[in-house]
Amino acid sequence: MDPFLYALHKSDAIRIYLYLHTYGAGPETNALIASGIFSQDEIATLNRRQGSFQDYFPSPDQAARKATAIVDYMNGLRALHEGNYKQLDPIGKVRCVLFISTGLPLPTTWTSLTPTVTE
Repeated sequence: MDPFLYALHKSDAIRIYLYLHTYGAGPETNALIASGIFSQDEIATLNRRQGSFQDYFPSPDQAARKATAIVDYMNGLRALHEGNYKQLDPIGKVRCVLFISTGLPLPTTWTSLTPTVTE
């Protein structure tokens, strides 16, 4: 299920970034960038996009709340990747058992499910 969650979060992050970048919510946009959900090339592509993104969310507050949830998710994945098991929440510890202990690829490596940012 985790690869699907990552793909869902990445898809949401694209819409959130476009909305917040266009309508001026700097801290949340910067937090998404810092979370590592986008590559530098994807950020550059998103920054070049032009369009009417106001239909993505009813308000900047809702987009900011979703951005915070994605950043929290990515922080948990980063802790898992880096082996910071004490920082993991209960679901992160389950991920540790499922992925690290069994040798399965972590959710960020399931690129077939993950949306890509294109022009």
